[in-house]
Amino acid sequence: MRSIVFDHVIEFCAQSARLFDMKNSAAAIEHLGKFERLQLAEDLWDEFAAQADSNLEPEVLQELSRRAAWRDAHPGQGKSLAEIAQSLGVHL
Repeated sequence: MRSIVFDHVIEFCAQSARLFDMKNSAAAIEHLGKFERLQLAEDLWDEFAAQADSNLEPEVLQELSRRAAWRDAHPGQGKSLAEIAQSLGVHL
């Protein structure tokens, strides 16, 4: 669900995008207060989350389900992100 702040910022950004490049368009939200920025971030995240599932191909959803089933059937056998990074020599 979008807030009024989100709708106004989107409209303002759409108008501003026609006039400014990406670097300058960040200025479009500089006038917002702390709580308005937090609301905007929440609204953007909610919209992203709502769209993320709709963009997944059926094959991707099947693979995610398969991996989740393996995880559930083999508790304690998976590796954490930190373990994988360490095995690859990557520092997080």
